[in-house]
Amino acid sequence: MNYSHKILFVILFLSMQNFAQIKIHKSISTETGLVQSQISALMQDNKGYIWIGTFDGISRWDGNDFMNIQSHNGLPASQILDITQDENGSIYIAAYGGGVLTFNNGKLDTIDTKDGLLTNGIVQIKKLRNGEILFAGDDGNISKLSKGKLTNWSKLLNFPKNDVYGIYESPNGKLYFATERGLVIVENNSLSILTTKDGLLTDWLWSVNGDESGTIFIGTNRGLNKLVNGKVSAVEFNGNVFRNAVFKIHISVDGKTYFATNAGILVKNNNNYELLTTENGLASNDNWTILEDNNGLMYFGSNGKGVSIYDPKEKIINFKTITKLVEEKVLSIQQGNNGNYYFGTRSGLVELNNDKYKIYRTYEDER
Repeated sequence: MNYSHKILFVILFLSMQNFAQIKIHKSISTETGLVQSQISALMQDNKGYIWIGTFDGISRWDGNDFMNIQSHNGLPASQILDITQDENGSIYIAAYGGGVLTFNNGKLDTIDTKDGLLTNGIVQIKKLRNGEILFAGDDGNISKLSKGKLTNWSKLLNFPKNDVYGIYESPNGKLYFATERGLVIVENNSLSILTTKDGLLTDWLWSVNGDESGTIFIGTNRGLNKLVNGKVSAVEFNGNVFRNAVFKIHISVDGKTYFATNAGILVKNNNNYELLTTENGLASNDNWTILEDNNGLMYFGSNGKGVSIYDPKEKIINFKTITKLVEEKVLSIQQGNNGNYYFGTRSGLVELNNDKYKIYRTYEDER
């Protein structure tokens, strides 16, 4: 790059919007080795591997390479809908139509109706706080795995014949099920159901999760609801009710709430909402699932475009005249050992210290 091009690059860099975030850090797709591009489930195991469930198999990713499992090399069915891991390190994979594939120390096994599973059409797998695991299948068939034994959990509760698409367990053990016919709430083996009569935007629900304040977020096929102190209300974005399908809800370590929708990734930070879309670098606006890894990176699984990876901490900081930089024709930039920034400009040397600028000129210039 020649000298004039360097100057042009710096000027273009400084003309960008002040404090604009870099939204997407990286993306992975079939071109980089992913088994298939419709992403239905994401999980990070206790060894750091990222497991990516798709509609045609599952990929385990170590950050560089993939290990792919499909029906020809171990999967009982190709459509993966959920993945979880228990405290012993065993990984459970919902292979819809084939039951549950288990993976432990490199060994594959299968749990299906022959082993006592109520249905092979498993949609959701939920590890409870007490270590038990629920396998929720179609038509409200829910099996519970406890101490190596499967039981008919749905029969015990007289669970409705509804498909289950999302499960959340609150800190006090209350269970919330996002189903095709409303929100099923289970507390102390008692069951209640919230529907449109209670304020839901639609009875067809995809997801449910709760934050530290006790707010329960409910992702529906027609928008986003929240449940606070027993009252259901609709979530608004830019002054209007958010009307897009919400497939997955994730509460991050730093307290932000991420919603995977068919219009992008909706992000709640305190009381503010922001929508990440393809304009911010998303591979697709239609996103089905979310993962936060051990380093705080966010993974967004799309419907047909692979996985987008987002670093919430990464930003572009732009220095312009509107932020009191005296000259935008910057020839060089350095950061000193004291943490201050120094800009070489045609007007002199500019120092930035704690958001305050100071300019150094020759004596002749100051006259």
